Amino acid sequence: MKILERERMIREEGREEGRRDGYASGKAELIRIIRKKKEKGISSTETAGFLEMKEEEIRKIFSLLDEDPDAADLEIARKTLGFPESDKEA
Repeated sequence: MKILERERMIREEGREEGRRDGYASGKAELIRIIRKKKEKGISSTETAGFLEMKEEEIRKIFSLLDEDPDAADLEIARKTLGFPESDKEA
């Protein structure tokens, strides 16, 4: 019985990780757009208006992009969502 319970728990953890990865991937696409706006010199206020987001969130993303301009969009997305960093990105 313990083996079956452990296997069930492993499957559930895998599903949860898959959901997080899917959500982070979607957020990474948004980060890509925000990065392009920032690179074009568009302000956080204008970007927030364009994307119908809170300016505070855009400023946070701008700040993360300033801290590490070479970071992948997925990495920035994970940070904004508070997800642990993935070993898969290496």
